[in-house]
Amino acid sequence: MNSIDRKYIYGGIIFAMILASLEISAYSLLSNDLSSTIFYDDRKLTANLEFMASSSDEPNLQKMKINVFDETNKKNVENTVFFMTVSNNEQDLLRNYFFLKDEDLLINIYTKDDSAVQISGEQQYVFDAFTMSKTRAIQIEGPIFIPEKEYTIKIKLRTVDDVEKIVTGIDIFEFEVNLDDINSNKDKVISQQVNFLEFEANRAAHLNNLGFRGPDIDYLKPTNMKRIFLVGGSTMYGAGATSDETTIPGYLQQILNKELTDYNFEVINAGIQGINSNTEREIVRDDIMQLNPDFIIIFNGWNDLQDNHDSKIISQNWNDVCKIGIKNNFDVIISLQPIAGFGEKILTKKELRQSLEAEDKSGVKLLTKILEYDDYTSELLKIDKKCMTKNLRGVFDDIEKEVYWDEGHLNDFGNYLIAKKFYELYNLDFISNISKDGTQLMSENSFAIDFNIPLSFQEIVSYYKTPVLLNEIFN
Repeated sequence: MNSIDRKYIYGGIIFAMILASLEISAYSLLSNDLSSTIFYDDRKLTANLEFMASSSDEPNLQKMKINVFDETNKKNVENTVFFMTVSNNEQDLLRNYFFLKDEDLLINIYTKDDSAVQISGEQQYVFDAFTMSKTRAIQIEGPIFIPEKEYTIKIKLRTVDDVEKIVTGIDIFEFEVNLDDINSNKDKVISQQVNFLEFEANRAAHLNNLGFRGPDIDYLKPTNMKRIFLVGGSTMYGAGATSDETTIPGYLQQILNKELTDYNFEVINAGIQGINSNTEREIVRDDIMQLNPDFIIIFNGWNDLQDNHDSKIISQNWNDVCKIGIKNNFDVIISLQPIAGFGEKILTKKELRQSLEAEDKSGVKLLTKILEYDDYTSELLKIDKKCMTKNLRGVFDDIEKEVYWDEGHLNDFGNYLIAKKFYELYNLDFISNISKDGTQLMSENSFAIDFNIPLSFQEIVSYYKTPVLLNEIFN
């Protein structure tokens, strides 16, 4: 072999190696990084957003990588839940929650001409936030991230370090993205005190612009509007409801609209899955106060019992919320929620089985903690008399129909009964102070719902994914 042949061979090998390296780095060569920085608890946190163009065999596929890095401690932020919105021309195309344990989050994006954006993937059990999985990729499909269009991406951290502790009063990461000219990114940070956590427990749930379940909310309260917040955990959120309208807040909105036509009401579902009274107090103090509430109803107890809170903890939180209401001139109702087996209701066969099987987070049978719940009841009676309190443990005592989905979550009928009770309490506590026209409480039959409509299998399996409920569905 002469020297010319060797040159051709060596040249061909080098050329092939270049082509191979280009193929291997098909994504990275076209990728662009976007960064945005905020400060939290004396720490500098940076969100990094990276788009990677697709290979030629999948022209409609793009990849988006998200990372949150702690610049102060030089490591990735752990156990992070964030609420991300993607908008174009001030119209939100995507509103969902995502979870980062300690790694980068990689999302496949398929741009299609569908009418709506859809997301699929594995979801974290407690929050239903989409998370990385070895067996299932997070995938977004639909008319999103179309070339030549500009998009605004906002990332709001809801947990930092501890997946069960919600953070409040934290700034938003914001990015302006144009995939045709991504380097023109205008990195900026804005402050906004609206930061709610909302986790999608079923596909029928609608997440609004503030991360709540329900219709969109104006940050500034409309004139002549009474704004009512219902605060609690997953039962208030509506895990077990077939729609936004059949949650406790959804029913209360309907009842108020029908019964008190002389007034305008906005009932806001501030239920957040998995939280206890500690977080509820923080949300009222740091977040809901920014939205000018007229009335707040607290509905809790179950999650505090699950988290082994003694009665003094929940009592202190109840009193703190009450004091916030007194100081800021809005009314508060504190209510202790019902739990299957903790009242005098004659349970159905399914309800009884679920009650007997229910455990707290430590694996202790829930029914062994009735005396602790009795202590909660006693503390409820000690709340400042300027706030109304209501023990709802026995609200279903005279109800023969099934109301529980599991030991604490309610079906539509149970949600309706709680909403009806809240209407009566609200009417007594508030409407009587502003109306002298003899407004009467809702009559027994003035607002009736047909709860005998059979549910489809899809509706059933969309309900909250507690182990007891999943076992009930599939056995």
